[in-house]
Amino acid sequence: MKEKHKMTARAKNEAIWAWAFILPTMLGLIILNFYPVINTVWQSFCKTGDFGKGNTFVGLANYAKVLSTGETWQSLWNTIKYAIIEVPFGVVIALILAVFLNKKLKGTSVYRTIFFLPMVCAPAAVAMVWKWLYNQQFGLLNNIFHTNVAWISNPNIAWKMLLRRPNCWLYSHFQTIATAAGAQTIGRKKMVL
Repeated sequence: MKEKHKMTARAKNEAIWAWAFILPTMLGLIILNFYPVINTVWQSFCKTGDFGKGNTFVGLANYAKVLSTGETWQSLWNTIKYAIIEVPFGVVIALILAVFLNKKLKGTSVYRTIFFLPMVCAPAAVAMVWKWLYNQQFGLLNNIFHTNVAWISNPNIAWKMLLRRPNCWLYSHFQTIATAAGAQTIGRKKMVL
């Protein structure tokens, strides 16, 4: 029969402190991530009453309904088009900007800060600004060009305008900084070798 390994007082103290540091993150993950995901999956199998009350289990009926509508497949196609155009465009822009940021210029750290500033903007605020820019009645674009174009309510134009919207502006800077840092790391390793 094996003897149980007794923990020393120091090991117990370290274990308590470890759990004390991990516990807030674990609670946050459970409350803010895991529970909502499980609840969403459960509700997807239910017909929901007012304000989430009175859920009635309906099985796969919701999924069958979603997959039988044309809007679902149109949304999927729009997402594919968006990804095919947006991802390469964002990578190319980030690569070009990263090359310029890695050049030996005065004030490079200032330029890097300026490029990274959009990342600290709240996505909701950025969305409101872009919505204002594209507004048909009083938007800045229509005001500048003296037009009356429905930039985001016309389906033929809207998906093209989405490619020039916040995502490219908001997240290409993070890609730029990451690419520039990666290029510098590769450059340093080559110098060491």
